[in-house]
Amino acid sequence: MIFNRYKLHQALLIYFFVVFVPSWSSAEDLTTPAPTLEEREFTYSDLQPCALSSVELHKKNQAEDYVEPCIIADVQPPENQSNNRSAIITIIQVTRTSCGPWRDGSIIAVDKLNNDNDGKGVAIGFQNDFYVQFRLVSIVSGNQVNLDESEYNRRHVMLLNSTLETLKPQYIVGTCSWDAYLEKGPALAYKTIISTQVGPPEFYEDKNPYVFGMHINSDMYPQPAVQELKFFAETLPGGLSDQPMRVIYRNKSGFFNSTCRAAIDLAKSSGLTDVVAFEYDPEGDHDQNGVTNDLDEPFLQSLADQACSPGSEEQKPALFLCTLIEHDVILERLKQNGCRPISLWATPSTWGWASQNPDVIPYFQGGGQWHKAFQYSDRYFTSGQALLDYYTEKNENADAQYDLVVSYAIPVLYSQHIIASYRIEDDPDPLQDFKSEKKYEFLRRDLVILKADTIFGPVTFDANQRNEGRGAAATQWLPDDTTGSTYENKLTSPLLQAEAKIFIPVPGATDCDSGEFVNVTAIQNDDCILCNKCDSCPTDTFTLESNQQLQCNACPPGSTTTGKDGQELCTIIKENLLPNTLLAFAYVGVSIVWLLSTFFIYWIIKNKEDPVVRIGQPEFLVLICVGAIISSSSVIFLSLQAGNEEDTKWASMGCMTAPFLYGIGWVIEYSSMSAKTYRLFKMMNNPRMQRIKITAYDMYKIVVGALVLDVIVLGTWAIVSPLEYVRRESSKNVYDGLETIETYGECAMTDDYSVFCFAGPLIGLHGLLMIATNYLLYMVRNVEGRYQEQKYVAMASAYAFEVLVIGIPVLVAVQDSVETRFIVLSSIVFLSDIGILCFVFIPKMMFLKEGLPEGVRVNESITIDTMQKAKNREVAKKAMSYSMYSHTPVESENTHPSSIVGMKSLLESGAMDLEPIPIPEASSEEELGEDDSGRVFGSSISTVKIGNGANRLPAEESLSDSAGLSIVSTEDEV
Repeated sequence: MIFNRYKLHQALLIYFFVVFVPSWSSAEDLTTPAPTLEEREFTYSDLQPCALSSVELHKKNQAEDYVEPCIIADVQPPENQSNNRSAIITIIQVTRTSCGPWRDGSIIAVDKLNNDNDGKGVAIGFQNDFYVQFRLVSIVSGNQVNLDESEYNRRHVMLLNSTLETLKPQYIVGTCSWDAYLEKGPALAYKTIISTQVGPPEFYEDKNPYVFGMHINSDMYPQPAVQELKFFAETLPGGLSDQPMRVIYRNKSGFFNSTCRAAIDLAKSSGLTDVVAFEYDPEGDHDQNGVTNDLDEPFLQSLADQACSPGSEEQKPALFLCTLIEHDVILERLKQNGCRPISLWATPSTWGWASQNPDVIPYFQGGGQWHKAFQYSDRYFTSGQALLDYYTEKNENADAQYDLVVSYAIPVLYSQHIIASYRIEDDPDPLQDFKSEKKYEFLRRDLVILKADTIFGPVTFDANQRNEGRGAAATQWLPDDTTGSTYENKLTSPLLQAEAKIFIPVPGATDCDSGEFVNVTAIQNDDCILCNKCDSCPTDTFTLESNQQLQCNACPPGSTTTGKDGQELCTIIKENLLPNTLLAFAYVGVSIVWLLSTFFIYWIIKNKEDPVVRIGQPEFLVLICVGAIISSSSVIFLSLQAGNEEDTKWASMGCMTAPFLYGIGWVIEYSSMSAKTYRLFKMMNNPRMQRIKITAYDMYKIVVGALVLDVIVLGTWAIVSPLEYVRRESSKNVYDGLETIETYGECAMTDDYSVFCFAGPLIGLHGLLMIATNYLLYMVRNVEGRYQEQKYVAMASAYAFEVLVIGIPVLVAVQDSVETRFIVLSSIVFLSDIGILCFVFIPKMMFLKEGLPEGVRVNESITIDTMQKAKNREVAKKAMSYSMYSHTPVESENTHPSSIVGMKSLLESGAMDLEPIPIPEASSEEELGEDDSGRVFGSSISTVKIGNGANRLPAEESLSDSAGLSIVSTEDEV
């Protein structure tokens, strides 16, 4: 039974102390200060159960916390389970108050063993019909902080000897490592097996036959780090001789001294030649200033200076520190020196110091006895971590350390020792054998050769009877797998249990990537000495490749890093923006179109009464000019651009505005020609000579209709996938850290649509409009050229088509050349607009300047036929007049109009008609028609002067010809 588990027992014990021990007034007096009596004797029989639990006593480590020696646990087999086929094996343990985990593990193990086989204990023998149960007596010898060292040592040994004498146990569970040396003598004196919980090899060098070391040899702690360092050094250009190794270690305490000495010896035996050790006496006073070396900061700093001197940035030693409290000063000095160790192994990296310094510890290596990642198990727990979880669940706020796993494994090891020793015995009698000195020696030897599997790992013993069943738990603080922002102490050895590979070289010693440099300020100021010390190159500096430079290279003149940090190249970006000369060319072209359009509008207004303008329908002629102005304005928006780092808002707006302007302007131009031509066509296509009324408003519908269709396509384009200004790379050239990038800007679709999804319908619409216009012009081809533009518009259309046929392939070929592309696009617009304007207006200006032929009236000049007849008539008149008044002889049978005979021939053939055209009187509102002889009647026509623009008509004048055509030339109707 366990005394401190039962409150009733505690109450009885307290009552006993109060009644029978007058010097104690209450249970609390158990922890009150007592007189210091070095002569006081302590025996097992005097001990009482502890008033506090093991967890509570573990925390009694202050000077004022006096603790009287007591029994913390007396674990015995369950009642009524003993019989003649069973034996009770006694185990004892003595610990100080602060050794809670070192004793609590054994308590758990004995409790589990005794409950095997339904409470019978552990089955042994060949038939497994003999049962061994265990009794564990665990004693707390006092608070070592409250006592002086010699007094505590006296009490500890006295209590252990008394317990050995009284209980005559078969085994001892060793105390915590600090006091382990106190128990070697009693174990030898009483010839009792003890499993110690201490690692340094010197502890076992005296070869005490009863001392068995459960701990792994601490000399193995740095072994994986040295081996990995060797593997890395072999990859260096100079091999093993290229890698320096520096060791700083205490010469006091077997653990610190032997651990680092083992690292030095292994390194040298592995072929590393540049190995320098700095040994010091922590209790000495090198300068006799009254401060011991372990607290003397200048002394410790001098050790750091020797290991990694200031200004030795190129030197990246592997550091090994076997220190107790000195490492804080040493690490700070290493940072001040700018040291960048390639690896760092330190004894405190597996202690509580590591958890208290999370910003310092990343990538530190260390070693220990056990790690939570170990998957060793037994029949009670699946792993050591499962045992710790069980312990903390049972004991709230308990300090669950690996020592609990070790102390738990010792009683389990003893049970396996007994099982192995009696595995072929039919009638085992372990109690008698343990009492026999000879047979006890056989049992001891059985333990020497035992191979057991425990929750602490495989256990076997070497020649010095210390555990060599597995390697030490090598660890390294590496980034957490889930977050990467925190670090955890990961197991790196033994190999079969490892959860990570040793990381060497550490980030702080690796070369910086291109675009980075070694930041000395970070080395000196960052808490983490092994973390990455590389920093991004500032703006307008660079590093071309991996490096250890302390500063970045400045960009060559004229180049930049485009405002970015951490660049491996400096960049010269050639934006290939449109030069001012080219922009000037474009604006001059726009100005020419605008000036021509303005001039032609002025000319139309000035000559609006002339038949050439009036019959050419001035309102639509003006629209053609307006369309040219709008169309050419697209070039202005095409010229909007933005550099690589500039806002593209206006340039993007120009991208979508340009097709709007060009499309609308072009449609206005051609739809205006279509409307005026259609009006003329309706007028000419009137065989019955009925009066028809075709207003300008009716013709505007054609213009508006064409515009609506065009705007629908353009609007859909702008909504679904508007053009945006983007900059693209056309080429890139890198040389000696300088990157030259050729870029250009262009208008591109914002989505995955092809530009032809929208440009295709526009091209089709414009093509149909062009065809319709030319068709209508063809239908009025008999109208005199001075009043319609069939020939000239056809020429303009062919001209525009030729511009597109040549321009589009060129545009595709020079897609990456911004300047050429802009020239081609703007030229297409200019040439198209200028061509239409010139082909429409220049012939009219020439006709207006020439005027009508002499004697030809306006109504006779409408169609080609009437015009020709009128010209012939005037020629005949001239010929007759010449013949009548000339004395020149007339040649007979000459058909020339200048002869009478020729005139007669022309008249008889009908080619010339001298009969005046009768124009009967009619109201201007009267419908046009024919009389009985088929002649046209309508409004009267005034006499028209011929030549020099004198062929203007009054506003209500009617034009007639002998073919029966009548045109009412008014402001608003025909």
